[in-house]
Amino acid sequence: MGVRNSEEQEKRRDALLQLRYAEESLTSETCQEVLSAATKAMLIYKELGDEQSAADALKAVIAAVSVKEGEEKALANAQREMENYRKCGDRCGEATMKLAQATVYLEKNRLQEALRWAMEAQEEFKASQLTEKEVSAHLVMARALLAKCDTPEALQPVA
Repeated sequence: MGVRNSEEQEKRRDALLQLRYAEESLTSETCQEVLSAATKAMLIYKELGDEQSAADALKAVIAAVSVKEGEEKALANAQREMENYRKCGDRCGEATMKLAQATVYLEKNRLQEALRWAMEAQEEFKASQLTEKEVSAHLVMARALLAKCDTPEALQPVA
């Protein structure tokens, strides 16, 4: 039992390191490495039966796809996966894919769409009592709102 537990802990550690790298290192130059790391993390989490963490890794995969292959492909992947989670009744996975879409929209400066998807994700996470994930959705909403404040229209004086 100790060996199995130790192997599982090592796999979880590896998946966590892969996911953290993917989340923190995404640039146009690193997108292939990030895609590989996020995919590896997702597969490890699925093998361990950790569906919430697998969904987080899938969110990182979608972010890398957005950089490597474009917004439309990333959004199509997120929509497809969101529908799969919905069919399975996995509200956390569904909300995570909503957050993935919000993140793609945010990176492409499509702020209204980013806000809408982040708000939907936040509501789902709150209903599921997933506080840490709810905070992630709030952070995406805050980034979108800050970006909106930086637009020239937002900086115009009120007449």
